[in-house]
Amino acid sequence: MEILEKKQEISLKKHSSLIAISNKELTIPQRKLYNAILYLAAKKRNENPEMNTFKIRFSEIVKFSGYSGFTNKMYLKDSVRSLVDTSIDFNLLQKDKVNIWGAFSLLSQVIAEEHDEYIIVEFPSIILTNLTYPSIYALLNLSIINSLSTKYGLGLYELLTDYKKINNLKMEIAKLRTILGVNPDDYLRFNHFKDKVLQVSINEINEKTDLEVSYVLERTGRSYTHITFIIKEKYLKLDEVESSAFHLLRSKGLSDLQANRFAKAMKKSTILECVNILEGALKRGTVKSSVAYLTKILSHHLEKEIEITSYSTPFKSPVEELDKELEAQVKKQAIRIVSESPEKYIDEFLNQLSDFAIEHLKEKNILNKDGELIDNSALLNHYMFTGWVQNKYVDYETERKIHSKLKKKDERR
Repeated sequence: MEILEKKQEISLKKHSSLIAISNKELTIPQRKLYNAILYLAAKKRNENPEMNTFKIRFSEIVKFSGYSGFTNKMYLKDSVRSLVDTSIDFNLLQKDKVNIWGAFSLLSQVIAEEHDEYIIVEFPSIILTNLTYPSIYALLNLSIINSLSTKYGLGLYELLTDYKKINNLKMEIAKLRTILGVNPDDYLRFNHFKDKVLQVSINEINEKTDLEVSYVLERTGRSYTHITFIIKEKYLKLDEVESSAFHLLRSKGLSDLQANRFAKAMKKSTILECVNILEGALKRGTVKSSVAYLTKILSHHLEKEIEITSYSTPFKSPVEELDKELEAQVKKQAIRIVSESPEKYIDEFLNQLSDFAIEHLKEKNILNKDGELIDNSALLNHYMFTGWVQNKYVDYETERKIHSKLKKKDERR
């Protein structure tokens, strides 16, 4: 199982019909530019749902598009204007059953004065309607999007992200060519399309993103006509603090992948607060499914954290300092507990390991190829083990009290 370093989470809720589009006219800078404008406009419309015209600073567009060429203001203005002239077909896979098919320009109007530091944009009504609360959407990490360097790879990544929850996507190869923006006269031989477009895109996705993608081809007669993508999410590499949070969430019933994602994306102190809310609701008897309830709380708090970190400064926040102080005190208790009888805790830890944890410890030469322990000291110091001990044997109530005490101390500063 591949472990991925997490990129900063800056998420765009992009309506599914805006992903399955005819991509022939869009260059990769234009697509990144449009994603940045959608993201910034959605933020403004969240604050003011009546807003129909959006005033956006050039510096923000440069930041969230991740494209250095846009530091040239004239080039940026020309690129934004070009989106008015760019007409696309949308909803090509008909995932949106309400709006079956349509065509429109990406922007309906752009105003940019010569010496201004901002532009004013307007969207076609169908985009505006789905800007802030789309009924069906893919949650796209703009940091990952902006790391991609090929037009086809970016288009395919957005498409597969939209279908990652069902783990596969079957489609006609002709429709795939349209969505990726392959010119009808290019790569007419399938082997050329496979080598120059399909495989290059999948290699880039597997190397740079949070997805692991493979595919199966199907023939009709002698020609390949359909493709099925198999989509898996990669596990994110966790540090010691995040591993402790991971084990806490697993103990509350979340799956490996859910716990991995939340532990990496959120502060440990925020996760503790969410668990505290769950415990209170359970005591009151107002919860039917603790996993569903906790997932909803975590998702709500995660959206708030994303909003804050989108404009983060290089300075450490009080929450980050609180996390570190909390973890240091909890870790001291865990070390004291384990030192009494390390073999007992090692055996228990090994017996509860998930498949992805076993593979990771094999890569670190802590376990051999048969899953047997070969390095006790390395395991005792590994973040997976120390995080598990903290969650398992430093009881939740003790950790909550430490967190509450530190939070009050921080508020008095």
